[in-house]
Amino acid sequence: MAANPENFRAYGILLRDGKVLIAAEWVGEVFCWKFPGGGVLADESAEQALRREYQEETGLDIEIAELLHAPGTLLSPWSHVNYTPIYYRIEAAGEPVVPPHEPVDISFKDPADAVASGLMAEPEQVALRLALGGTRRRLWRKKQMPPLQGEGLRWRGGKVPARVSAAEISAAPNIGARLCWAGGKTVLGSAAKPGPAK
Repeated sequence: MAANPENFRAYGILLRDGKVLIAAEWVGEVFCWKFPGGGVLADESAEQALRREYQEETGLDIEIAELLHAPGTLLSPWSHVNYTPIYYRIEAAGEPVVPPHEPVDISFKDPADAVASGLMAEPEQVALRLALGGTRRRLWRKKQMPPLQGEGLRWRGGKVPARVSAAEISAAPNIGARLCWAGGKTVLGSAAKPGPAK
C-alpha cells in the first residue's frame, strides 16, 4: 500500500431535506464549521477512515455515494499546518448522535447559512458547491443563497463540474493544481497559471 499524503483527512457531506450536516468544533484556537470526518490512519483508505470517523462522531453508518473534491495538500486556515483533505458525498439513515466524549456539535444547517457564517474554509465551500450541484445554482439565481467564494473557479479550461468522478481524480490527482480564480488569483495552492474568465 502506498503511503498516504501529508496529514490526509477524509470528510463526508450528508445532505438531507435541503440541509447539510455540519460539525462545529474547535481546531486549535479557531472555532469552525466543517463536515464530519477526520484523519486517515496509515493502514486505512480514505473511505475506510471516513466510515470510522462518521461512526465515531455521529453514530451513523454511512454509504459513500461519490468522490466530490480532492484539492491536494493545502495550508490549513485554522491550524496553519499542511493537510490533504478529500471530500465525499455520503448517504446515511437515522439521526446523528454525538457520543459524550466527542468535543463536537453536530447539526443540520441550511447550506446558505453555513457559507455565510464565515466559519467554513475554502475547500469545504467548494466541496459543498459540488455536492449541491444544480440545486445550489437554482438557489443562487433566486438570491436565496450567496455565491460561494469558489463560484468563479475554472477547471481544466472550463467551469468546475457539478461532480468530479473518481476517473477524473485518477487522471489528475492534484485537482487543486488545476483550480484558479476566474479573476486571476490562485486558489487552493494552485501551481497553475490562472487564466482569464470567459
